[in-house]
Amino acid sequence: MKKWKLVAGVLLVLAFGILVGLLGTGFYHQYLSDRFRKDPEERKAFILKKFSDRLDLTEAQQNVFRTVIDQTDQHRRAQLSKNRSELNKIREESYLEMKKVLNPEQQNRFDELIREIRERYKFKSPTDRKKN
Repeated sequence: MKKWKLVAGVLLVLAFGILVGLLGTGFYHQYLSDRFRKDPEERKAFILKKFSDRLDLTEAQQNVFRTVIDQTDQHRRAQLSKNRSELNKIREESYLEMKKVLNPEQQNRFDELIREIRERYKFKSPTDRKKN
């Protein structure tokens, strides 16, 4: 009987540790992700500080790193925009294919569902994104 209590206790502590670790990691990554997504300058400053601290960069080296980080960010944004446009096109084509098999009443409900999805996940057209 005592052996089972010991095993159950160890398993409970292990499960609790895993749960706390998962929740803590998720919270940490969500916080960083949201912070970086909202402020690209903060992300670039964080990256530069990380390099600068670990490599003991001089002011001149920091300036070069800052330029490279800015250029990389511009390339990254251009690539994301290109991929986003392609994904939006694929999504729209899939919606059209789906609508073909629906009757008129289902098509109306489908359109409403797509509107709700776009609102929930803020899928915007490329022109809407440029305004923000």
